[in-house]
Amino acid sequence: MDRLKRLRPAAAALLLLIAFGCSPAFALRYPSNAASSAEEIAERLRANFDEAYRRDPSLELLAPCRTETGTEARLPPQGVPAYAAELRVAELPGRLSARFWVTSPAKASVLLDASMRAADQCTRQPEGVVTGFGDLDETGSTLLDFAAPGWRAVQVLVTEPGSSDAGDVGTTATVVAVRGTLLAEVQWYWSIKQGTRSDPHWVGQGNQAARSVLAAIGGVPTRPAP
Repeated sequence: MDRLKRLRPAAAALLLLIAFGCSPAFALRYPSNAASSAEEIAERLRANFDEAYRRDPSLELLAPCRTETGTEARLPPQGVPAYAAELRVAELPGRLSARFWVTSPAKASVLLDASMRAADQCTRQPEGVVTGFGDLDETGSTLLDFAAPGWRAVQVLVTEPGSSDAGDVGTTATVVAVRGTLLAEVQWYWSIKQGTRSDPHWVGQGNQAARSVLAAIGGVPTRPAP
């Protein structure tokens, strides 16, 4: 009987994983050196990899921000080592989308600057009214400070319907970051049913998750950038 009692928590946890259709979230390890290749990035995130949909590495950075200047300036570098995956990490209940490129420091900085300009334009656009979505009648964007040791970064939250027809309203949080030759985009999403655009749980937990992923790839921030 005692053995059965000891087994119950583990069995319950397994049933929950099956019920929610997700893999367990593992805490990330933080190597001392930065990753230098797509293969090394993949190896560091292998335990957190989820088989779900992955964003195309060729899509523009900060895609939820549709600005008047277009997206050409935010197209990632082509023909360079790249990695894209959906991840599950201990800090966030939902999936985290991560994309990395190994490119020149100059190109990475140019793309971060373009993302910063887009994020600023995105938040200056008038908020549009969306009717029929319960408590949230306004969509819009918010620019936030985001700090990850060793990285330069920009973060923007965009709240909008999931489709032009009648999709659920939700918020996409996107971080674009640079450390030396590494260019990164980390993104996560939550619906209005789970929280508003500034919901401290989704923003705070997501930021912790994003910092963990960047630390796992960027290495010790006091070491020279790759």
